[in-house]
Amino acid sequence: MAVAQPATAQDGRISDRDVVADDCAAVVRSVQPLSAAGRYAVEFARADGSSAPVTLRVDDRIGFWLYPPTDRSRVIIDVPGAPRGPINVTTTTVHDAAGEVACRKTVNVSAGPAKPEVQESMDTIVLTPQSRSEDNPATCDVPFRRPQAPAMRSFPLPSEVRGTSGTVTLAILVSSDGSIERVRIVESPSAALGGAVAATLQRSTFMPALFRCMPIESPSFFRIQVRSSSRP
Repeated sequence: MAVAQPATAQDGRISDRDVVADDCAAVVRSVQPLSAAGRYAVEFARADGSSAPVTLRVDDRIGFWLYPPTDRSRVIIDVPGAPRGPINVTTTTVHDAAGEVACRKTVNVSAGPAKPEVQESMDTIVLTPQSRSEDNPATCDVPFRRPQAPAMRSFPLPSEVRGTSGTVTLAILVSSDGSIERVRIVESPSAALGGAVAATLQRSTFMPALFRCMPIESPSFFRIQVRSSSRP
């Protein structure tokens, strides 16, 4: 028996090194709505020793804002208009004149219960957008989405790991068609169990991430809870 659940990058057991892709200086680790309308606490994961300024891009259904560069690990962003619908927060390169998104790490934020206590633990700097651009309106019901795993009720395990149970955390890269391009074991009770789960996931088809209603390639983390029987 196995149950697949998204594992958020803000989980303390997932290190910055696991979150940041090899070619990225920094990516968004987490986004949390605050009690003040239109304000969100954003936390970054940074590569070892990196202090390169990054620019945030925040998309809604009809366009996006670009924010001034920051070298902080935590900031508060002010999103004009207090959007009621979902927003999508990514990092984009500082010096890219075209505003192209690099190292996309999708974090979807929709209206939800605010947690005022989060603001107290964040740095005091508040970023306001420096530019706004309109885009093709996103008309679907769910314009932004993280990758979603298929239902995983049971799968065969090799004899050497039968009877072993535990939680396996994997870093994966889901392509725009839902296939798995890359799997890396972040945490596992044993290398054998992690390898068996990774091999099963590699053969699975996910629901890909959505960006403005379009499927995109996206990295993500998943935690698989395995309850294994010693019987074949």
